[in-house]
Amino acid sequence: MLPFEHSAVTDVTVMDVTSPKNKKRRVAGRDFYSLSYRFSGQISVESGDVSLISGPNTVTFIPRGVDYETEVIEQTRMIAVHFRLASDVDFRHPAVIDADGEELSGLFASLAASGAVATAFNFKCMSRLYSIFAYLEELGLPCEGVPLCVRKTCRIIESRYSDCQLSLSRVAEEVGVSDSYLRRSFRNSLGESAVSYLCRVRIESARSMLESEYFTVAEIGERCGFGDSCYFVRKFRERVGMTPGEYRKRINNGKT
Repeated sequence: MLPFEHSAVTDVTVMDVTSPKNKKRRVAGRDFYSLSYRFSGQISVESGDVSLISGPNTVTFIPRGVDYETEVIEQTRMIAVHFRLASDVDFRHPAVIDADGEELSGLFASLAASGAVATAFNFKCMSRLYSIFAYLEELGLPCEGVPLCVRKTCRIIESRYSDCQLSLSRVAEEVGVSDSYLRRSFRNSLGESAVSYLCRVRIESARSMLESEYFTVAEIGERCGFGDSCYFVRKFRERVGMTPGEYRKRINNGKT
């Protein structure tokens, strides 16, 4: 689950910037989000009680609308990415992420090479930006109010929901926390239980499959992680208000 998953990127500006050493200056909250990969040099970023240093091989994230002070401590070169979202995400503070490694620097360089300005329909540019998001998520890009273990749990569920043996205890062990802690953190962060989230992902996948004619209802239940077809029908009716067969029939009738 990405921090930006509920709001698509609408436009992007990419700049390869070299800045000389400069005194501290104040930056008023801007109407875009900023990610920058630093190849060399060092800067400071201060916002409220947050004080950060960004050096070589780090990514600096500045949320939209956040006032901050910055100082170029030594000449720096970076690739800066300014982007907007269809709707805002709740970030309150800047962040600096240690991102040593050629893969991420290569992604930023590739993004810069794809064009200085892009809209949501520049698929080459957007695919590279989303690849950067995915990489940063693995490193722990901060999403306020959503702990890393919860975000990892969402990713595991979304990628392995078809496994009927997937259990929360197995997921908790994989992300390195206790079962009880994960259950509590998940509900507190997202407002629903992890078990409910797993069921919701499975049902949404089943709905999508039912709208095609590639698989039978029983095959869809199995492919979506419901080991028992009766259980699949029961959970689908609870969530959607009708059986899978009735749902498929209604969809097909709507196509005629």
